[in-house]
Amino acid sequence: MSTVDVNGTPICYVEVGPSGGTPVLLSHSLFFDHTMFDELAGLLAEQGYRVVSYDQRGQGANLAATRDEVSMDALTDDPATRIGALGLGRVHVVGNSLGGFVALRLAARHPGPLISAAAIGSSAEEEHSLAAFAPL
Repeated sequence: MSTVDVNGTPICYVEVGPSGGTPVLLSHSLFFDHTMFDELAGLLAEQGYRVVSYDQRGQGANLAATRDEVSMDALTDDPATRIGALGLGRVHVVGNSLGGFVALRLAARHPGPLISAAAIGSSAEEEHSLAAFAPL
């Protein structure tokens, strides 16, 4: 596992496949880590893709993140910064559940480096403010 500085925070990631392959960035579900994509990453690498899977802030090897450091804005900005820091160029982004939400937000807010964005088991619903959940 390697780390890259992302917006002032070290973020852990794993990279497999040829360095010259088309990059695929994998974004995991809430309460998981990059290992949820191990099998998929291996299959994509066998097909010649350069695959980067990472642990979200506050999850996996990045548990040291404080509550203030973990927000949807940070989770969205992190992969945008990571793409540049790792020299990935244009990428496919694939996310599951929370990772899918991150992929969709990334496509909306930082579309430049994306070839495509895929959300698996996720939602494209409007974001709600925390105040909307106060009655619960």
